[in-house]
Amino acid sequence: MTIVEADPSYTVDQLNAFVTQSEKRLMGPLTAIGNNTNGKTTLTIDERAPSNPTPPSKITTGQLPVGATKIGDGRVYISGTLTDAIAYKT
Repeated sequence: MTIVEADPSYTVDQLNAFVTQSEKRLMGPLTAIGNNTNGKTTLTIDERAPSNPTPPSKITTGQLPVGATKIGDGRVYISGTLTDAIAYKT
């Protein structure tokens, strides 16, 4: 498992692009979201999982999309504000 930090100023779209890049770079799926004492969003990627993250995981601050599988939830920074969010796969 690898924890990567995302810039707290990211919008939801920027954070989702960062998730996609992180999953591709580490060749594993997103397994958890949260924040740390440094004021950054944290993403846990399991690079040991025998999974190709396609389609990439997504994060939303709204409702879980119909048909999506919830990965987890947590408080992440969106545009500098600590916000409740859900991570999911479609």
